[in-house]
Amino acid sequence: MMKSTSPVPDKSLEQYGWQPELAQAFAPYAGSGFAAGRVAVEHRERYFVLTAEGEYDAEVT
Repeated sequence: MMKSTSPVPDKSLEQYGWQPELAQAFAPYAGSGFAAGRVAVEHRERYFVLTAEGEYDAEVT
C-alpha cells in the first residue's frame, strides 16, 4: 500500500462503521503489524483505504 495523505482520527473511522465489536475481532492482529482500515472507494482492482495512520492507495495481490 502507498500512503497518500494525512491521518484520519479514530473518531472518523467510527463514522465509517468502526465499532467496538470490530475492534474486539481485530485485537489478535493489532500486535502483528497490521492496521485496521476501511475501504472507502473501489476502482477495479485498486482501493482507497482509510486508517488511523492515514489514507492509503491499495491493491489486492
